[in-house]
Amino acid sequence: MPSGAVEAAPPGDRRVPRPPRPRRLATWQWTLLGVLVLAIAAFGAAVVVIEADDPLTTSDDSSDGSALTDDATGDAADDATGTEGDDTTSDAGVDDDDASPVVSLPPVVVMVVDDGSRVVVLDTATGEMRTLLEAPEGDPDDPLRSNGFGRIIIGPEANRVYVEEIGEPASGLVSRVPLRGGQPTAVALGSYPALSPDGERLATADIGGGISVTQIDGGRRTELPGPADASGLGAVNLAWGRDGRTLWFERVVDVTGPSELWRIDTLTATSLDDAVLVGPFDEGDSWTLPAPRGDDEIVVVEQCCTLTRPRGSANGAVVNGATGEVQATFLLERGVIDSGYDASGSFLIYVLVDGTVRWQGGGQGGQLASGASAADW
Repeated sequence: MPSGAVEAAPPGDRRVPRPPRPRRLATWQWTLLGVLVLAIAAFGAAVVVIEADDPLTTSDDSSDGSALTDDATGDAADDATGTEGDDTTSDAGVDDDDASPVVSLPPVVVMVVDDGSRVVVLDTATGEMRTLLEAPEGDPDDPLRSNGFGRIIIGPEANRVYVEEIGEPASGLVSRVPLRGGQPTAVALGSYPALSPDGERLATADIGGGISVTQIDGGRRTELPGPADASGLGAVNLAWGRDGRTLWFERVVDVTGPSELWRIDTLTATSLDDAVLVGPFDEGDSWTLPAPRGDDEIVVVEQCCTLTRPRGSANGAVVNGATGEVQATFLLERGVIDSGYDASGSFLIYVLVDGTVRWQGGGQGGQLASGASAADW
């Protein structure tokens, strides 16, 4: 497959396979085995190591280190995937004929692929993929030309897609396009778009460091200017809370420093000076890519000293949004460049630095596609 090509993971059921039962050997097989052992003892034996397939090439493997498990208690799987009950990380005492229940994933994934030049729609049941939008080439001498697509959002009604068209040095443009296809319609200016749970308001980051909230039907725009001290790089990676009024965002203290997680009440705030720091409070720690799951529960990527494109491995953390307390942590295979939950808050989708699109939820996880830079469902 050519470099940068987009590939969907093979379709199939989402059950975690169980190891087969061992079979008993017949008498003649024991005799043959004895002869082989004697032959090996006489002439020496060569050891052949059969390596397992890369776990990132399957869509139903949950034993690749990506399962949400807590090193100390094993309870993070329940916390981070929205499940309750017994610990599911062990197969002890489980009949081999049993299998994990089939997980009903959200039916559609939208992704930005081909280095930001194309938006595609993936059917999670069949693995079929179609092109929804292609970025215009533009005039290379135009200072406001498009630099491809950035973040992407699928609306709660699952029939509209919102995509960020990156502009440099100007702020980006967010457009809306029907999921079935059609011409995009400009909705708002700004970058790092976040759609409210009711699908009625779109928050974007301003080039001046503030946040704007645009009423999609009517176009009314509310400005939340950046903090008075003008330090840092402003607000990035916006995410609406499940309550429809809280907006989470990441604030990069400086180019080489850590990222902080903040929250703001969009109904009462007048500027980002009204925002509240959630964490982290340990020096050197960094929380990025907020993905709200519950009213006061948010999943972040926990790492040190990176901007918005993490490198190397990272941890995920389930954070109490009211107190900033880390309730659980889990390992991620590599650095993460995009993440978010589905409308129900049950399934986490995330994009690794190598372009792999993966999911976790219900105590399971797997791969959806490769070659992406952003994804949502």
